Amino acid sequence: MPVFRVKGVGGRKRPLFKMQRGPAARAWPATLGLLALATAQVAVYESLARLHDLRNQVPEAVAPDSLGKSSYQRMKASIFGTEISLLCAKCGAEQGVSTVGDLPEEPKCIVCSSGLLVPCYWGTAKLSDLMKKREEKTQLTDEERAELSRARRSADLVLSYGKKAVVAQTVYGIGPQTASRILAELRDDEEAFYRDLLEAKIRFVTTRQFWGS
Repeated sequence: MPVFRVKGVGGRKRPLFKMQRGPAARAWPATLGLLALATAQVAVYESLARLHDLRNQVPEAVAPDSLGKSSYQRMKASIFGTEISLLCAKCGAEQGVSTVGDLPEEPKCIVCSSGLLVPCYWGTAKLSDLMKKREEKTQLTDEERAELSRARRSADLVLSYGKKAVVAQTVYGIGPQTASRILAELRDDEEAFYRDLLEAKIRFVTTRQFWGS
């Protein structure tokens, strides 16, 4: 069995490693093959998991063509059927609950007629309380100030773009920043608008797992 040596302390040679022969040597290719197979299997499982996640959270992107509707039509139908509450960022009045599809093209506050309306998808209670705290000049935490700032950006979009801003922010993973970028394109083609929303949703679902790394 060949032994490779290197000089050590005092000029003496010490073994670095030995070339294996016999059964041990023949086992190496098989071991490497198993490792490669295991790595490939892990990659396949991860891909399947991502596809499963995509199917669950972006069904309009993977639904079969036999359903007879395009992806953007499925997405539009889903958005328009979503229940939403609007809260006026100017006077604080709640606008009641309706579906996105039932909203007028230019929503206005039922009390003060302002277009500064915040879309609230989980009810208005929390945001309404924060607005009251701000009016009463109660000290707010950094998180509460950030939430109010986000709500104002959302309302600004509704003021500028009307119902389309509500539609954009209804999509999972799309907040005021992404919605602003998409709305700024000013697309007249409805299909192109919903395609942009769908692409943003897919990008969010497929990349969020890497945000913490």
